[in-house]
Amino acid sequence: GSTGSVKLAGSNLANATPSERRKRGLAYVSEDRKLRGLHLSLPISDNISMPSLSERYPAMLSQARIDETATRWIAKLGIKAEHGQTPARSL
Repeated sequence: GSTGSVKLAGSNLANATPSERRKRGLAYVSEDRKLRGLHLSLPISDNISMPSLSERYPAMLSQARIDETATRWIAKLGIKAEHGQTPARSL
């Protein structure tokens, strides 16, 4: 097997759970985001919101919350899209 370390701001996160890593700001982005990283048939807002909302609200996802989260992240990440309902395949 392979071994290694995952460090963020000096903290070793190698044994942290995915949830703990996300809380610290670490995320995985697939090299081939269109094949493995996005649900191309869904809007950008759903792609952005799925990981965080499904963890907090597994039984119920509010469209207003999805739109709010997407708007914030689209601006923060500089995603070039007219709005959150733009299909992810257009990226």
